[in-house]
Amino acid sequence: MFYLIAKLDLRTIYQTFTQTNLELLSLSLPFIALMYLIKAIKWKSLLDCINVQIPVKRSLEIILMGNFYGALTPGRAGEVSRAFYLDTENSRSIPTVVMDRVIDMVCLLVLSVLSIAFFF
Repeated sequence: MFYLIAKLDLRTIYQTFTQTNLELLSLSLPFIALMYLIKAIKWKSLLDCINVQIPVKRSLEIILMGNFYGALTPGRAGEVSRAFYLDTENSRSIPTVVMDRVIDMVCLLVLSVLSIAFFF
């Protein structure tokens, strides 16, 4: 990790940030919030299938905590930590986290194929 940090070119990073179009960046923020809200609703519906009832707000909080741990671990394996924030047996809720990731990958694959077909 230290090796990678030592290899960073801080001047290039600074130039990239100063050339960022802030208007376009600010337009993307509502879509990011919407994306997390949709993920929370999706995971809540998966939890409903195993009779675990939580509010959407709590689901959103746990999704954000899982994303934090996922960013720190290789392969986003930290997202499994979401199961530990529920008041249920972990063995019942871990498959919902895995299924959520599988659904995300299938959606990404379908959208990629549609994009390739549309643009090429």
